[in-house]
This record gives sequence, structure tokens and C-alpha cells, in this order.
Amino acid sequence: MQTQNEKQLQLQNYLEQLGVSNIYQYCLSYEEDLLKLNRMTNKQLNDAQYKISSSFCKTPLQNAKELLKKQQNLQNLTFGEKELDDLLEGGLQIGKVYELSGYPCSGKSILAQKLISQNFKCNQKGAWYLDISNQFNLKRFLKMYGLNAQKKEFEKCFYHQIIQDAKSLYISLCILMSQLSQNKYYNQSKINLLVIDNFAMILRKKEPYSEYLSYITQIINIIKQMCSEYNLTVLTITNQEEKIIFKSKTEDIFRNKSNLSIWNFVPDSLILIENQLLITSENFQRNAKISYTVLSDIQMKDQNTVTVNKQY
Repeated sequence: MQTQNEKQLQLQNYLEQLGVSNIYQYCLSYEEDLLKLNRMTNKQLNDAQYKISSSFCKTPLQNAKELLKKQQNLQNLTFGEKELDDLLEGGLQIGKVYELSGYPCSGKSILAQKLISQNFKCNQKGAWYLDISNQFNLKRFLKMYGLNAQKKEFEKCFYHQIIQDAKSLYISLCILMSQLSQNKYYNQSKINLLVIDNFAMILRKKEPYSEYLSYITQIINIIKQMCSEYNLTVLTITNQEEKIIFKSKTEDIFRNKSNLSIWNFVPDSLILIENQLLITSENFQRNAKISYTVLSDIQMKDQNTVTVNKQY
């Protein structure tokens, strides 16, 4: 059962999607009493939404299609290019963690950077790029994806940070969390995507095991919190070779069920690049085969997966 505040918030969000700035404008436009709105049943609330939407569209059918599209866009982060969105099975789910994996030179970072550029062009949103591999070049990125003319606007919502070890990764995530919290309070969030490239490389750094364990636990917790509280979509890039190292070094951790925060860190989905992926600012060259695996019901010795393979 929804509370009065929840009903009012639901209708207000709905109105904003249709261009009605606030709920009081709705009351004036439709001669509704705000007190009556607060006493609405769920059915009456749905009827009110239908009445509003019908007045904004030529036909209820057209309205239904538009609302369905809006709802899908709210659930998925799409990038404005059909081939790119199709490659990702309709886009990336908002508030989820993805692992983008493949062997060296398979195009993982290029794909991630393409998503960043399209996210800015299509959604007017930016990203944090936590660069453990230390291979990102902003000047080259802007030129490759045709963003030189929008450089100032892009730099306002794009943050690039070179990461040295698990400690610096944790500090950067804390800074991002703080900014997301402030932006949410002021309703000015410009960031909806976090890219960590290359996540498994932090295991190369020589840190005491106990210190590493402490940081990686906190890193996992803060990533999960950012996804759930701020609807951040997270893309972690890993080399297949580094992944083997990651698994071997964390095997003992995963066996220890007391380390629940680490055991619970399983990406929601895996995007595995099997062939080299080439992306340019002009076209999307479809010569890549990507395995898109949805991970579910992860258990200690069993993985139930649903796999979709597509050849482009």
C-alpha cells in the first residue's frame, strides 16, 4: 500500500516526464484538489495518469507506445546507436555492475570509451574513468569520437583519475561517493557511468595481504552502495589473463564464508569480447562476436547462467 507521499511523488515524476513542471501546475490545469489527490486509491491514481497522458498525445495508443519507450529508457542506459545498443542487448541496465572481459588488444577499452562518448552525446551525462592501466589519453579520445567542439561541456562531467593501487582506488571511489551524495541533495547529478580499467591490475601491486584485503572489501561495498543508492552503472574492465591471477589470489578469500562482502561481489553481467572489436567515430564496424552472460543464482560451486551469443 502506497503512502500519500509516495503517490504524490509517483504522479509528480510522471508529470515531469510529460512536461508538467510540478504537481501544483497539474492541480491548476485539471482543477483537481490537492487534498483529493492525497486520498486517491491506486486505481484512481492510474486513471489520473491516463487522463493526463491522453491529453498530451493524439491517441491513447500513441501515448502507450511513448510511455513504454520512456519506461524502458528509465530501466536501461541506451547510447543512441542501434547497432551499439543491439550489441549490448538493448543497452546497459541502470544500477548494475558489468564486467567487460577479453584478451589483450581485443578492444575492451575502446568499447568502454565508445560508451562514454555516446552516453555524453545521447544522454548528456558524464562518467568517472578510473585508469589503473594508465593508457587513457583525453586529447586522443576527444579527437577519435568527434568531441573537440564540445570539449568544455564534456570536461565538466568527465573525470579521469590514474589509479596506483587498491588504496588509491578506494580513495577515488570515496570522492565519487561524496560528490554523488551532494549532487543528489541538489538534484544536479551529471554522472551516471563508472568505468574501472583494468580492475584486476590492482592485484599486481605489492601490498601486505591484510591491507589489500581491507581495501578490496571496502571497494566492493562502496561500488554496491553507489549502484543501489545512486543508480550508477559500473563497467569493470578485465583482461582474461589478469582474471586468472585475480581468481588464484582470491580463491582463499572466496572459500572463507565469513568474508561475505567479498563473496557477494559478483558482476550482474559479463560481456566477453571473443574477437577483436573495432570502433571509430564514423561507423561501428561489426566484426566482433560478444558473449553476453547474465549471472544469476551464484553459488559456491555452481553458476546458473543464461548466455546469448551474437555475431555482428
